[in-house]
Amino acid sequence: MQQHYGSGQVLWIGIDSTWRWRHLVGDKYHHRFWGQVGRWAADNKATAGNEFVKFGPERTDVEVGQDAIIRARWTRAFLRRFPKLKAKAKIFRTGDKHPTKPFATLPLVPAETRPLVHEARAVSLPAGDYHIKLVVHKADLGPDEISAQLYVNEQPTLELSDLSSNRELLTQLADASHGELFYPDELQKLSERFQNPQLSTTIHQEIALWDHWLILLLFFGLLTAEWVIRKLNGLP
Repeated sequence: MQQHYGSGQVLWIGIDSTWRWRHLVGDKYHHRFWGQVGRWAADNKATAGNEFVKFGPERTDVEVGQDAIIRARWTRAFLRRFPKLKAKAKIFRTGDKHPTKPFATLPLVPAETRPLVHEARAVSLPAGDYHIKLVVHKADLGPDEISAQLYVNEQPTLELSDLSSNRELLTQLADASHGELFYPDELQKLSERFQNPQLSTTIHQEIALWDHWLILLLFFGLLTAEWVIRKLNGLP
């Protein structure tokens, strides 16, 4: 169960045995679950504020065509102190010729089910970098400016937008290269596929013909045979 409380939010899980999900399958489900919980808890929270308000876009990075939801989450005591509070979000585009003129001004209105949250929706912002300034009327937020960043990116190509794995294609590639496809929970099997390395060294040596003892033995043997034949035939 998840709900907002005060300036934050709470996630309640009614079990303490998620470690059992690792039985026979490793981190296939356990790591996925807690990884998603961690990303949810850390993803694009309010980036600016003070002791009275937390302010910022729901997501700091959006694509062209997506709506940017901007939220101001007030403390209960601040809203009681200033019940007639009116708030706006002024959006300034980085690099504009008139940096003091807002690109858009959006009123922040209370959310239906969250009375401490005021929000606005910026529709179809062009690609670029923006900073959003919180402006209030009939209230005092202090001397410091409260602003947050927003980045609107061009839509990625199909190759970059769909990052899901194609197991069938990966299997075909592995088979074509005489390899094997391993899933993350099977990486421990990689060590079994490696064979014991065998090192061999080839040494080439060059020996002059006349330096070999067999050649010398044959040479002197022929000379001795000639001398013996000459003596047997009475030759000098």
